[in-house]
Amino acid sequence: MYSYEEVLNHYRRLLAEHPGEALTTGNGIAVLLDPRDGELVWGEFVGGPDVVDVTTLAEFDNNAWDEYSWDGETPEQTAADIHQPRFVMLPPHFAVPVLEKGKGLDSEPALG
Repeated sequence: MYSYEEVLNHYRRLLAEHPGEALTTGNGIAVLLDPRDGELVWGEFVGGPDVVDVTTLAEFDNNAWDEYSWDGETPEQTAADIHQPRFVMLPPHFAVPVLEKGKGLDSEPALG
């Protein structure tokens, strides 16, 4: 079982090992490094499991954490995202800066 900070540190490590990719979690979100500042963020998929909607990018919030797992998940489900990670490639133009976290890009609502 992992703490909130441990999970985020594992996400950072996994993403550092897979540049240009997003981690796909069991609860259907994308975990990635913000192309603007390298901070860990999450976002929703749109139109399929490989297109991240940049308008949904947000920082992680421990209010969605339930002692050893994300709300709605068991500790085993949360740990599975670390032990059996799944990744999707981000397109090269994903490096275009995000205007504000949670606001997305002006010209493209989704990248994929």
